[in-house]
Amino acid sequence: MSAITDLQLARMLLRQWKPAPGTYTAPAAVVTWDGAQASFELTGAAPDPAAVVLYPGLGRPLAQAIGAPPQRPTGPTISALVANYAAATAPLQSAAGSVALEARFLSRLNAGCRKCPHWKEADLAGRGRCDSVFCHCTQRLLWLADEVCPEHKWAA
Repeated sequence: MSAITDLQLARMLLRQWKPAPGTYTAPAAVVTWDGAQASFELTGAAPDPAAVVLYPGLGRPLAQAIGAPPQRPTGPTISALVANYAAATAPLQSAAGSVALEARFLSRLNAGCRKCPHWKEADLAGRGRCDSVFCHCTQRLLWLADEVCPEHKWAA
């Protein structure tokens, strides 16, 4: 078993980080990675909030396991990202440099998302949401460096 962080766990579940197949231990879960898919068992520890922002599904099973109602992920709102990008993305900076530069984020938002009929900026408490059937992760695509719009409105 190899020790990893909750952020690495979130990146693995999102298939942004593909380590060698094996079993990995993060504070929030023990995960088995077969090289293409991950399965995990919760440890009972609260996940790193930045990991829940990257992968909201990490918070829901934990809440269910301890009998608490699932809470909405508290990722940065679009207005916070536009007003002060560095502060809004600071909790995610330890995600191995995966946060896009502010200029790239603004370009994606203004030239792509805001002009797309699938973009719902007010949804998810102001965090924004893409309702394309091809988009499974809402606005985090905007601020992660290596992501690509599933509707081909912008590239990495």
